Amino acid sequence: ATSKPATPSPSPATSKPATPSPSPATSKPATPSPSPATSKPATPSPSPATSKPATPSPSPATSKPATPSPSPATSKPATPSPSPATSKPATPSPSPATPSPTSAPATSALMTIYDDTFQNGWSDVSWGVVGGSVNYKSTSSPHSGSYCAQFVLSGWGGLQFWSNDMIDWAAKGYTSLSFWIRADAKYSDLEVNIAGTSTTYFMSLTTSWQKVTVSLGPSGLNAPTLIGRDNKIVMQNQRASNSATFFLDDVQLIQETKPSFLLADGEASGADRVVSTSLLVCVLFGLSLFVLF
Repeated sequence: ATSKPATPSPSPATSKPATPSPSPATSKPATPSPSPATSKPATPSPSPATSKPATPSPSPATSKPATPSPSPATSKPATPSPSPATSKPATPSPSPATPSPTSAPATSALMTIYDDTFQNGWSDVSWGVVGGSVNYKSTSSPHSGSYCAQFVLSGWGGLQFWSNDMIDWAAKGYTSLSFWIRADAKYSDLEVNIAGTSTTYFMSLTTSWQKVTVSLGPSGLNAPTLIGRDNKIVMQNQRASNSATFFLDDVQLIQETKPSFLLADGEASGADRVVSTSLLVCVLFGLSLFVLF
């Protein structure tokens, strides 16, 4: 029976206590036979479960905060680039429509008769001039250039312009006679006409330069088809006595869309008083805005 004590050979099981490196658990070595269960402590190798804390690697979920990269959505504020809609205010560029009317002086056709000197075949054939002739080289405050024409007419005397050519003024595109004139005193008995016609216009002159524009058509001088050689341009004194001293400059045939008889300051003779050009410009501007909007 002593052989049974030999069975404690299970001392080899002591080899298992060696595995329980958890010597800290050596306080329970009496039970060590269940030390095999210590192998389960070995299973706590799931210490790798600590890797789950690692799984919080979803810290990349913090990448979702990164996804707020939709900060580019801030680019949408950028889309309010429709600021260009402010370009619509720019559309009121029709303001330019205003300047164009004012700056367009309806003079696409022009023939100068006198400007410092006679031009384009025109010359003087006046009669009844006090002193015998017109001074076409007067330096007494010309309207433009270096000279103006200065003259005094006797009773019924007239200043007259003649051309070598017969001018078909309508075919050439001319619609009006235009010139600048003043007197050394107020004078209202000087008329302008085309020789051979019965239509005349009287001018009310002052000591200031004023522009006179007279239509060549039926509403104005009612000029014949051809003017120049036979049908001359005339300015005649309608008094029996000497006239005031007149100063004349920048005489031209022009294409002019203004009314029949107009002075530079907006004053017209008798029934021919007309609306000023500035009012016409306002009307044109209003029509342009109405069409645009």
